[in-house]
Amino acid sequence: MRGYAYYGDAGNNGSPSFFAVNLATGQETMLGTPGDLTGSGSFGLWTVVERGGYLYVQTTDNGIQVYKMVNATTLGDLYATYDKTVLDTITSRPANSQYWGFDVTLDQTRFLLSTSAGLAFEFGPPVLNMARSGADVMLSWPQSVNAVVVQSSPSLSPPTFVALDPQPSVVVSSDGKMNTPTLPIGTGNGFYRLQKSR
Repeated sequence: MRGYAYYGDAGNNGSPSFFAVNLATGQETMLGTPGDLTGSGSFGLWTVVERGGYLYVQTTDNGIQVYKMVNATTLGDLYATYDKTVLDTITSRPANSQYWGFDVTLDQTRFLLSTSAGLAFEFGPPVLNMARSGADVMLSWPQSVNAVVVQSSPSLSPPTFVALDPQPSVVVSSDGKMNTPTLPIGTGNGFYRLQKSR
């Protein structure tokens, strides 16, 4: 929040604390703790980021906790948790991976997370592109986004999305970057989205 910075008690696995500091006065306020942390060689609580009234508390070996804030120096309820095993699954990293760098976009739709081997990952809803190709519609989204189904709706007011049956055949673009199914253009309006399949 404006006028404050947020940071954590790094290198401590025994209930490390995270804090707010008033940049004008230097007054420090302890906000909370993610609890005892585990992990061989863990560096504990690594990054604390505030965006839009939410506080993201990122650890090297125990995932990310997101809290709703009451105000700049008062922590609210735990809003969401990104468990380490979930992060490992999404990034296809082994269980002994550690995560060091972290940031959240200003609009809070995505966060960035880095790990060993010089890798960085962007988390958030995939961008779904649509283009007309003759009598067809070509959808495309990043090749790394898998385990999704294509849904369609004839309207957005109200939306009535249902999974296409059968699902379109998905091929990878020639540059290897995009998944690209092709659909016939129907009559009337058509809106598309991706939905997790598991």
